[in-house]
Amino acid sequence: MPDTATADICPMCGHAVVRARTGPSWCPECEWNLGAYDRGETSTGIGWQRPDGFQQRINRRIDRFQHRVSFRINQRESDRLRSDPPAGARRSPALIALLAISAVTVLIPLALLAGSVLLVKIDAPLPIVLGAVLVMLAVFLRPRFPRFPGTEGSRIHRATHPVLFGLIDDVAGRIGAPIPEIVAVDGQFNAFCMRVGARRTRVLNLGLPLWTALDADGRMALLGYELGHLINGDPDSRLLAQPALTTYRRLAYLCNPRRVVTGGRRRNGYGERLGSELASVFMWPVYQLTTLLDLGVHLLAMRSVRRAEYLADVYACRAGGTSGAVNLFTVLVLAGPLRTAIRTAALSNADPGEWHEAGSRTVAQKGADIRLWEQRSIRVDSGVLHSHPPAGLRLRMARSWPRLGLDPADRDELMLTIDRELGLQYQRVARDLRG
Repeated sequence: MPDTATADICPMCGHAVVRARTGPSWCPECEWNLGAYDRGETSTGIGWQRPDGFQQRINRRIDRFQHRVSFRINQRESDRLRSDPPAGARRSPALIALLAISAVTVLIPLALLAGSVLLVKIDAPLPIVLGAVLVMLAVFLRPRFPRFPGTEGSRIHRATHPVLFGLIDDVAGRIGAPIPEIVAVDGQFNAFCMRVGARRTRVLNLGLPLWTALDADGRMALLGYELGHLINGDPDSRLLAQPALTTYRRLAYLCNPRRVVTGGRRRNGYGERLGSELASVFMWPVYQLTTLLDLGVHLLAMRSVRRAEYLADVYACRAGGTSGAVNLFTVLVLAGPLRTAIRTAALSNADPGEWHEAGSRTVAQKGADIRLWEQRSIRVDSGVLHSHPPAGLRLRMARSWPRLGLDPADRDELMLTIDRELGLQYQRVARDLRG
């Protein structure tokens, strides 16, 4: 939580500044210095495993640059859409450029395969070995269909959970989204909706800790937001955009000199150290280039990704009303303390009612400082490689958009019924947490 016990004064408005554990202070009143880079909190993870001093300096400069650019893009997009919420998916010039880059990127494994064929035709051991290496590299870089990241045991079915599936159908009808073909639950403080496999199967996954932290309208907003990803035009969900968004990151992983030579282990022997240094000389430029290419592609896609996410937030407002969307984004802003509180409740009791009470108490306790929490979110979650806009900005957007309400039907009993349907899943998640 931000620390207000400081004698520093804002040079812009004279208000006392605050600090959040690490990093530069900022003014909670006029938000002076809110976008300052905090290397302890805002790092994107770009770089080697346990990088040396030289690489650390490069990583820090890249991190500082991407944080500064992404903070400005986040602020600009939120300011632009605050008074004019996105009305539907659209193709921007940046998205078209991203698709063109993907089309070129797909040619990389094809070129590697063609090169391997030419090398194999040369009747000599070394070209044949190089050809085999090119084939393996082409297989590693091949385009892939997204896979369902859950397990078969996490899936639930309409026959055993009719009320939950009925609510999903209702929310999908409200926002005009297709109904997911697979629904699953797990123990993560998260949720996602995506298309997987060659058949583009629609999958909705709900994390029970996040689900229980929300009130009735917040749960409907969560369903509206996640199902909105099926119709919001998100570049991350477009199959044709995947080669550009994933290939250069795989190449950077493959060209990591430290990982290739030592597998991330400590270098002990003289030969190992010498091999590492030689690999660094030859592979470091390629690694750095592919890292910057990956960052550049995500910078190109960032504006379209942010707009698509805000469009999904619009669907959250339509499904759960303004109050439900505000509850959802408040919970996301307070994700850290809520995750801890609900985990503690789950370790002592598998009853979902206890989980919900723990979450409600935490939201009530932190509510007085919600502005500081949302400001911290705006700083920490500003990054090119973050898949979502900062939760603090999303909370502000939901408050500023035209107010939407729901019909006065009582949904509390409906949510209790759904929690009873999910009783076995709650027990499984609690058991996994204890394990």
